[in-house]
Amino acid sequence: MFDALQARHVISMHAATKYHALRFNSPLPNRRKPEAVPGAYTGDEKRYVDQLLATYRERHPTDVLDRGNVAAHPTRGGHFKRQRQAFFRAESLRMYARESTPDGTFEALKGDVHSGVVELAESDHVDGYTRAQAVLQASASIDLSSHRLIERTDLDDRKGICHQLVNDERLTWVEEP
Repeated sequence: MFDALQARHVISMHAATKYHALRFNSPLPNRRKPEAVPGAYTGDEKRYVDQLLATYRERHPTDVLDRGNVAAHPTRGGHFKRQRQAFFRAESLRMYARESTPDGTFEALKGDVHSGVVELAESDHVDGYTRAQAVLQASASIDLSSHRLIERTDLDDRKGICHQLVNDERLTWVEEP
């Protein structure tokens, strides 16, 4: 009815779980190459995209920008595309963390990014674009070395987490009327 298992077999079974790297202090598995940013907007993008559009409109009120044309704009388009890429990098990290680390790992990282930038985000800025740029740049210099997930995180992930925080209404680029 019962069989004994070899220790190496038990360890190899455990290696397939999201708790293995933490328990055995081994490196986290590699992340898959991120998928391309979808052409069409996803439902998860609504608030941060609206906030980015608001920053562009606030700074350049004569520009007629909306979701349909902002990516093609000669000056705002590049910035907008980079921000979408960062957002999807962070989404990829969130999914990776869900599969590869214990529950709450990504949320803890996201919470510390918030703690590291919220004071700057809430301080006075000339406009929302300046606020967003300052926060995104600051996210790159936060000491997150205490997080295990940081070994698989890059700068775009940190910027994308800021956009996730905007989606969660924990950060705001432009105050909504």
